[in-house]
Amino acid sequence: MPSINWAEVRSSPLKSLKIVFTATFQTFVALFRRLIPFTSRPLGLRNAIARAWLGITFVHNAKILYSEPSSHHAQKIEEPGFTTFVIPTTKPAVLWGADAVVLFEHGGGMIMGHPLQYLDTYERWVKEASKIGKKIVILALQYPLSTAEKWPAQRSHMLAFYKWVLAQGVSPSRIVMSGDSAGADLILLTLLHIRDHEPTSPMPACLALHSPWLDLTATETTNSPHYCSDFLLEYDQGAPVMNEYLRPAGTRPDTPEISALLVKDVSGLPPQLVSYSKTEILGSDSVRWVQRSRQAGGDVTEHATSGEMHTFSMGWPITGSRMQAQSDEVLLNFIFKYVK
Repeated sequence: MPSINWAEVRSSPLKSLKIVFTATFQTFVALFRRLIPFTSRPLGLRNAIARAWLGITFVHNAKILYSEPSSHHAQKIEEPGFTTFVIPTTKPAVLWGADAVVLFEHGGGMIMGHPLQYLDTYERWVKEASKIGKKIVILALQYPLSTAEKWPAQRSHMLAFYKWVLAQGVSPSRIVMSGDSAGADLILLTLLHIRDHEPTSPMPACLALHSPWLDLTATETTNSPHYCSDFLLEYDQGAPVMNEYLRPAGTRPDTPEISALLVKDVSGLPPQLVSYSKTEILGSDSVRWVQRSRQAGGDVTEHATSGEMHTFSMGWPITGSRMQAQSDEVLLNFIFKYVK
């Protein structure tokens, strides 16, 4: 789940009050709609209420959810070329003994967000893995946001990060790359770069992609019929801005440099888990990616559902406890099928 930054809530009291009043009103609207017969209900009541609160929060102050928690104990590692956070806090040597080392790249369109915005999710994954007798360590990358540096700075940090993990003696057969939304795009673009320019570098064991955003032109996802069943309330306005900030100067919005779906050859990638909802705005990106990957000979596992929102597989509050548990089980089963 996104970790709530209470310091951010307190620092902007007027915005926070506006969020509370607007989201409360939208909650009553969602409740009222349940009373109207023969109306479309793409989301259950629980998710409809979550949509109201998440959507309004992102509109007025996304940092409440997409920023570094005001208090945490995650270990920070700063190396030349990258910064990462380790969950649980551990010595580098312990990485060698972990059953799986997960390199996580956060979403946020590469224009906002923080690697610890999902701290509660990381800690839950570690706990769930321990219940089945497995030890995982999560390294969450802090890459430069596009407001500070354009592409390929993000990929450069990802490459330095991956090479450092390998240099610690971690076998690539125990490395999992995972990311949500644009973070998944960063992973795929980095691995396609390695395939083409560093063919002697090993690939990780597998990839876990959560509601990936892979076509930053947004040509097939704007004016989505699923707008009313997702919390990305300003996606149509925001997508072109994110593209503009990220892409290198002098390139077109449809440059494949920043959109994995626009790369002609997507072969040679590790086994993938793609989790998405058929009723989220970006669901079609996942459908297209799965199809293209399989056509290129890729090993792809789909975790597809309906009635869920963007990045639901990261857990509460985006989804409820039942889907959270199901998504965690799918993820861990996938990881331990491929890591050795």
